[in-house]
Amino acid sequence: MKRTRMLPVILCVAVVVVAAALVWHQQTAQPVLDPLLAETLSVSEQEQKSLSNAVQTIDQTDSADGLTVTVKQAITYPQMLCLLVELTYPDPIDPATLPEDSSVLPGSYSVTVNEAPIGGHSSCILPAWDEDKTEPANTFPFCIRFLSDAPFFEQGQTYTLTLRDFPLQSHALLSVSWTTEALGEAIQVPLDGENVTGTATLTPLSLQVSVTGTTYDSLEALYRALSFQGKKGDTVPLEGTLTGNVGRSGDRPAVSVELKCHLTSYLAVDKIQAIQIGAEAFPLSIT
Repeated sequence: MKRTRMLPVILCVAVVVVAAALVWHQQTAQPVLDPLLAETLSVSEQEQKSLSNAVQTIDQTDSADGLTVTVKQAITYPQMLCLLVELTYPDPIDPATLPEDSSVLPGSYSVTVNEAPIGGHSSCILPAWDEDKTEPANTFPFCIRFLSDAPFFEQGQTYTLTLRDFPLQSHALLSVSWTTEALGEAIQVPLDGENVTGTATLTPLSLQVSVTGTTYDSLEALYRALSFQGKKGDTVPLEGTLTGNVGRSGDRPAVSVELKCHLTSYLAVDKIQAIQIGAEAFPLSIT
């Protein structure tokens, strides 16, 4: 009789343990980076682990004038956002038949929070499909990348992507909103050297540098001087899409340079020990 009485108790304990294990798995499971986004950003399967805290699957859709847009996934840091977006036309399109300098992608796009746009941002849009394919298609995935002057993206905040100026449906206006649940941590690097003073903000997908000095008087000069110092003593070149500003104050010789760079491919930040500017190295503090 005692064994019969204990059986329900054992079963209840087992159910509780299984339920707790499922909750733990859901909480600790790492988001999987979409294969198209991983390929576009040159992120290997092993490297995806370092992005897991910043990756969020969204899958939110809007439609208008026969067009459908889906924001599929986001990689978010306080000053950086990378979106994988999918655009679907009602009929198949052959991009090769479009007029020169035209594209199936939107001509303008923006991200806002409470109707306020990103301040001082730079952005780029990258096709995420095989452009060598000759067959017409309905759906075109692409990647949009944003960098802001100051921290703009916050966990728990709702953002809206707006797309317009489509080549074949010029009056269409599409908007998709989502709330940020995943936010990665950027590395702040103080730059206090003989030739420059300022700060740098580094993520595996972007680098922003704000410096003042007399040595580098243009974006190109600063870009050419920048590289990364690996922990093995190797030099990792800086490669990416470059934007920014250059400012001078009156007759002062010092020049302020604001550089934003969308890195061409994933940067293994954990294998970098310093940002190199010319002959000066500025160490990273990674905890």
